[in-house]
Amino acid sequence: RHAERVALHRAALDYRNDKERLDTLHTIAHLERSELKEPEKAIETYRAALDVDDNDARALDALTELYGELAKDRDLADLYLRRAETAPNGEQAAPYRLTLERR
Repeated sequence: RHAERVALHRAALDYRNDKERLDTLHTIAHLERSELKEPEKAIETYRAALDVDDNDARALDALTELYGELAKDRDLADLYLRRAETAPNGEQAAPYRLTLERR
């Protein structure tokens, strides 16, 4: 049933504007991660969300969690670096830089 929902949402992606597309990708990724227990597919979907909005905090947060859970250390380090470099100021970048230095 959940796999069918994912397929339907994916089929509708081409007909969505960016905001709707982003919301739909989050729905798909949630289903893949939580209901279908397919974290690798969820990672791909969250990456697709970043193609729509490269500063999407929900996707960045979810990827941070997934990379940590799956011990994808290189991907996690790259993501922390990306978040540090794109933070609007040094104060918001600091937690990511500190985490990078501890790894």
